[in-house]
Amino acid sequence: MNYSIDLSALGVKQNDLNAQSVSVKNICEDYDNGYIKGLSSSEISGIVSKLNNSFTRLKNGYSNSCSWLSRYISELNSVENELSGFSENYKGEFIDVFGRRVIPLLQSATNFDPALLGNLSYGSFNTYTFTGSNGVKVDYYLYLPDYGKEVTDLPVMIYMHGGSAHGTGISGWTSMGLTSKILKQEVTPPGIVICPYIRNFEGDNIGMVIKELTDHVVNTYNADPNKITVSGHSYGAITAYRMINQYPDYFAAAVPISGWDKVTDSFGNVKVWAFHGSNDEGSGQCSYSGALNQLNKINSIGGKALMHTFKGAGHGWVQNYTFEQEYTSPDGEEETVLEWASHQDRRKV
Repeated sequence: MNYSIDLSALGVKQNDLNAQSVSVKNICEDYDNGYIKGLSSSEISGIVSKLNNSFTRLKNGYSNSCSWLSRYISELNSVENELSGFSENYKGEFIDVFGRRVIPLLQSATNFDPALLGNLSYGSFNTYTFTGSNGVKVDYYLYLPDYGKEVTDLPVMIYMHGGSAHGTGISGWTSMGLTSKILKQEVTPPGIVICPYIRNFEGDNIGMVIKELTDHVVNTYNADPNKITVSGHSYGAITAYRMINQYPDYFAAAVPISGWDKVTDSFGNVKVWAFHGSNDEGSGQCSYSGALNQLNKINSIGGKALMHTFKGAGHGWVQNYTFEQEYTSPDGEEETVLEWASHQDRRKV
């Protein structure tokens, strides 16, 4: 199904309307994928309340001539009244009513296009410091969409810079890759992005702190723990591989750029979209041929991995051309990396 709301004719409360649209879209996708069937009665009641609140706010942003929204809210109130106080035994009735009455209304009345979110104003990109349980401190940039405090279940991407930025401070950390693209407002991510500054080659130690930082961000902004993607360039890509091995079943997808590491069975549960220059044949875990071998291993164990090759490109150049353009993704769609990452879900891998 394709859910959504035509935002092009709106003149008021645009950001709030986008925010509520995303919120409702997430709930509808959960219904399609069968996740609601596993919820408890109290969780289902929470969904009814959330839908009601979202569409009430949407209606307040539209003109009174939008009769379909009035009809929807009336219908939803009816559903809520019918199911108030229902017990676990009646969960099947809720699923039936939700699918038979609410979803068709959403389908006919809305037409959600994620590209509309690109019209939103740029969100915030600020620096913070996080201290891990091992006492290691990590400075990081956090990109939060302008609707990020109003919408729950947003996707999260971790982006880690390469080793050349170690020890360089903020100038080296922000001069290349996704961090630079966001800072210059050349991309507007459709979710939350964490860009940690890694001071030196710390291996699993830094992986643990970044994982704890990500948990902190997910909890703070009620993001979706099933939609966490990890990316990085060079040493950042190597660290992404190591974190997948270190924390199985934590990531939905990975976007390693010009780097690779050991492949274990953990990669059978993660989609990988790699980017590499064909002329990048340096030593160790940054070679193009080595990256291709690792992707073949991932596919051989039942994972889903795809390489996008920049023909004739070397090592550093690639990170600056990965995020803006559309390429053919592992899902067979023409889309940007940020768009693809935003709809990856580890429950669907």
